[in-house]
Amino acid sequence: AEERISFLWISYNKNGYFWEFVIIARKVIMILVSVATINLSYKWRTVLVLLVILAMIRLQIGWEPYAIEAFNRLEIISLLIIYVSANLGLLMDAISDDYIRSAMLTVIVILNLGYGSVCIGYLLFTLWRTRNSGSTKEEVAAKACLLYTSDAADDLLCVDLGGRRIIKKK
Repeated sequence: AEERISFLWISYNKNGYFWEFVIIARKVIMILVSVATINLSYKWRTVLVLLVILAMIRLQIGWEPYAIEAFNRLEIISLLIIYVSANLGLLMDAISDDYIRSAMLTVIVILNLGYGSVCIGYLLFTLWRTRNSGSTKEEVAAKACLLYTSDAADDLLCVDLGGRRIIKKK
């Protein structure tokens, strides 16, 4: 049984074993805010989501749950990009000039593509470095699986299409 649920604490600090539950809670809160505030204007809903994101950034900075510092930084960057994108989305609504709106949309796209590129680059670098150090296949997969943060579950080696981690038995 311990091996089946080891994804809950593998690659986390001792005080971060519960972080998977925090990520799930964040997603549930976002959904609840979106659904429960359906009668509010999207501006107020976005403000509520921004408050949730700020709380999550604070938790991430305070706990630093991942055992590898780079993954803590990637998670903070991910949350900051979500925060900036939502703020720019709110600001875009207040601006009527199509040129400025297009520029803001371009910034949002560049931020998100840049973050995706950084994650993929870091994943490839980690895999290359780990393989060249003589690590076993399981060690490589464990380090690569940690790159799955809250919103990027597309690592085919360690996460299925539903976003669930794949833990192979030895």
